[in-house]
Amino acid sequence: MKKTFSLLTLFATMLALVFCQAQAQDAPLPFTGTIQYNIENTSDMLPPEHLAQLPTSASIKMSKDKMVFEQADGNKAIVDAATNEIHTLANLSMMGLGKYHIIESVAETAADTASIQGAKLTATGQSKIIKGYTAYEYTATIKGEQGSVDLSIWCVPDFCNPAFNWATQVAVGQLNGFPLEYSLKTAAYTMNFVVGKLHYGEVDEKAFAIPKSYKPSTVEEMQKDVEEFMKAMGM
Repeated sequence: MKKTFSLLTLFATMLALVFCQAQAQDAPLPFTGTIQYNIENTSDMLPPEHLAQLPTSASIKMSKDKMVFEQADGNKAIVDAATNEIHTLANLSMMGLGKYHIIESVAETAADTASIQGAKLTATGQSKIIKGYTAYEYTATIKGEQGSVDLSIWCVPDFCNPAFNWATQVAVGQLNGFPLEYSLKTAAYTMNFVVGKLHYGEVDEKAFAIPKSYKPSTVEEMQKDVEEFMKAMGM
């Protein structure tokens, strides 16, 4: 009986491995479509009311040369590989401020990324299947005045246009693939971005449009508005 059980277990394991490999091989590249993320926020230090204010979902829509990363609070990042521009749409209306449209070139963003100290990517050699794609793990630690952030990034090679590989919130340098899932961990909390749903298909061009409610601005202008707002609030 034990021998039969062992043989069945071995067969099931082999079948599962074959199925996972078939999934990885059948997944279309480059990807075009929508990725829906579930954001898991955990903390042993932050009170529940603070955790409740953190975003719990996000999505990415991707065509061959454009990508939009959007959170439920109206904040977006649109990457246009054809023009080498990154459009940041910052919605600060909850603070009593406006909606800002900031344009940076890919080169400017790459320079900002390169200026981060102690954020070297390290390949761990680990891999896993995510929605039919084989992803490889990279880790990094970003050190700052407020402490450090540990990153675990699961990348899929050749997933999409290379301009999208690092043009995300976890950008710490050129990644060898698109960061399909990732986690950020500080001393206070941990935030995990996990793929909930993945849909293939052409994305409507309207998804990459800039709403008129977002006014052209610069990072410096937005920071000035935030500082003045904080002073007015006595902070």
